[in-house]
Amino acid sequence: MIGGENALPSKVPTPNGKQEEVDIPQPREAPLHHTDDDSHENQHLPNANSTYRLGEIEAALSQVKQESASSSSSSSSSSSNAFSSDRKAPFDARKGEHLPSNVELTPFFAVTKYCYTCVPYRWSQSLATAFFDAGKIYTRNWSLYYIYDDEYGLLTFVPTSQVQSLFDEINAKFERANVAIDQWQRENGFVLTFDELPKALRPRFLGQCISRSQYASWIDQLSCERLVRLPTAPTTEDPSIEAVRAKIKVAYLLNTEMQKASRKKRHSETSVTQGDSASNAMQYFGLNPTSDSASVQPGVPEPLLDHTKPVPHAFDQEPILIAIDVEAYEHPPRMITEIGVATLDTRDLKGIAPGENGREWQKFIRGRHLRIAEYKRYKNRRWVKGCPDAFEFGTSEFVPKKNTAAHLSSCFREPYSGGQNANHPSSTTNTNNNNNPTSLWPEHRNLIIVGHDLSQDIKYFESMNVEIRNRRNLIDTLDTIPLFKHYTGDSQASSLGKILLHFDLESWNLHNAGNDAVYTMHALLAICVTSAGERRGLRWTGNGED
Repeated sequence: MIGGENALPSKVPTPNGKQEEVDIPQPREAPLHHTDDDSHENQHLPNANSTYRLGEIEAALSQVKQESASSSSSSSSSSSNAFSSDRKAPFDARKGEHLPSNVELTPFFAVTKYCYTCVPYRWSQSLATAFFDAGKIYTRNWSLYYIYDDEYGLLTFVPTSQVQSLFDEINAKFERANVAIDQWQRENGFVLTFDELPKALRPRFLGQCISRSQYASWIDQLSCERLVRLPTAPTTEDPSIEAVRAKIKVAYLLNTEMQKASRKKRHSETSVTQGDSASNAMQYFGLNPTSDSASVQPGVPEPLLDHTKPVPHAFDQEPILIAIDVEAYEHPPRMITEIGVATLDTRDLKGIAPGENGREWQKFIRGRHLRIAEYKRYKNRRWVKGCPDAFEFGTSEFVPKKNTAAHLSSCFREPYSGGQNANHPSSTTNTNNNNNPTSLWPEHRNLIIVGHDLSQDIKYFESMNVEIRNRRNLIDTLDTIPLFKHYTGDSQASSLGKILLHFDLESWNLHNAGNDAVYTMHALLAICVTSAGERRGLRWTGNGED
């Protein structure tokens, strides 16, 4: 019989002559959900029925013995090692040292939640992905301090100078984020000093934290040991003790408030952001005047809107809108199989009536459908009906995986997919700039990225080493999910197909990345054109009458 226990090598003998069982290392199982760790697809799909051959088992056993022999002589503490959650991380040799003078501290919990509570909503996810999510915030070699109080429990701190270094890195990567410690934060416990206290009452050094598992291990170990507690004055109140307890209370309350605010702030800012995003989107298409527009005159009503005529206002900043969509295989390792890009230059729309639900503007959208050549035979069937062979807006392009990033990056610079499956001439395909025909240099046009559940597609792009959010000429991002929520007043997210159906728009072969990118742009146009008329109490009928 092939396989089974009889096919396994004999058990490894131990020095005392007895045999002990050795666990065979198993292949790493792919995660059920897409994460930053598995975003780089494997070159080859795993074979679900593959097993270890005899030679591989013997090699694995040999490796286990070698690692076991070498582990006893190797150092257990290294700044580059992440500590697993199932073993105790050793404490720093300097653990217990008192906080020196002239060192400001920040509650560590407040630092880990900072991007969700103290930065504008539009930057929250970008900062979280780059610096906070997936345990990244714990991997910065923090100098941790701790203090314990019977009432408020164990609190940890990090030097404010290290927090400022984090903010400097954030601002270097996201130049317009302007993350900074403001006066309100200083007054409400984000920055604390302990110089006025005796050394015995100051926070104590815990160690240099390099991972989330290490931090969790230290906190677990601290909870099991006899901690240095604040002394209690037997008869009279000690001013120093009361002072340190006051600081602990401030830090505790800050942590509590930030935990509550994490959800409350995101909810309230979402509503405001959706309204602002809808207003901005209509300004980009000339459907709304900008606040500083000369056409805005007090007491003078807006002209009646007529979708058979060009829009009444200038296209704010004359942006190029680029819709993106990504399709990934439904089974592990969930590699990316298709990418869709749809480009619309607002300069092409000058003097063109939008038509009902923006149908006339749809003609100027340039769609592209890229398929990863190595994965062209993989098609989704279980959760959605994939249709990679049914691109409705041109010819699919098969691209080797190694060249994907270069092809996608070209979509965000001149000629912005011009000439690629374009059914209409575009200002971006003209080498002579409309505003400066004598210019020999390409113009850096303002860009707006559009998507349906855009944050997920941006993560996919970043997994392919294509940077989206940190482009200097990126002025905005638009997501059709919150825009449609704002339009309907419904708190539930709607699928792309449902949005298209609402506006009576065609939606052939959804879940083809190229089609979805174009349809996402169709949905955006319909939302903006329709809501621009309905916001003033009328629908666009074609004759300007109610």
